[in-house]
Amino acid sequence: MTVARVPQRAALVAVVLLMATLGWWQFRPDLVEFRTPAASLGAGGLPATLRLSLQLGRASLEASGPPWTALLDSPRRGAGLSSYEVDWSGTNAAGVRVTFKGTLIATNRAGVTLLNRAGEIAGVEVVGDLTTGDQAPVRYRQSYLP
Repeated sequence: MTVARVPQRAALVAVVLLMATLGWWQFRPDLVEFRTPAASLGAGGLPATLRLSLQLGRASLEASGPPWTALLDSPRRGAGLSSYEVDWSGTNAAGVRVTFKGTLIATNRAGVTLLNRAGEIAGVEVVGDLTTGDQAPVRYRQSYLP
């Protein structure tokens, strides 16, 4: 290897690394974590952590056990809001089966008309029917913030 080729090879390596970084940045999943404010947590409700990815079309609720995962179905979008049908099920801290069927409503950040990435969400609210064990479903609402 001659000394004259060292700058050329260094430039080639820099370009390849830059392209790989930009490619990863462009196509990485947009997974964003939201948490319920402590004052909003109700006994026997949904887990406090929500992970959301619009690119993957998934929303998962996470607590100490396995995550509750739902597909984001039937998207409806409007000025400032997007909503998705969700269906979660899992077990609570007491080991009792809990199911939730309802709507996930995402509020867009200021200046965002239509959501393309989860990072453009200012907050999330889930509204629907919560069933704990063999009890009758109750109407439930819980908010999540980034």
